[in-house]
Amino acid sequence: MQAGNDQSLNTDMRDQAQRNPLARTEVTLSVVVPLYNEEDFIQTVLDRVMAVKLPDGLEREIVVVDDASTDSSAAIVENVMIAFGKMNVKC
Repeated sequence: MQAGNDQSLNTDMRDQAQRNPLARTEVTLSVVVPLYNEEDFIQTVLDRVMAVKLPDGLEREIVVVDDASTDSSAAIVENVMIAFGKMNVKC
């Protein structure tokens, strides 16, 4: 019964957004990834975060916080930023 209510709510919100463009709201999911010498894992982590399918109206940003890594972690993140676009991944 709950799933039907959720679907009805989504339909109502979609109808309202179509009637009133100003009512459209986009929500951004911010994923914060701490980084310190994670060259063996950071590519996999970012690939997995980017692979998750999000519901309509939900945008994603990944914020990578590098705490002065001394390995190639930062370079890997920069390559991901180029591949996915800087709007999705920030360092």
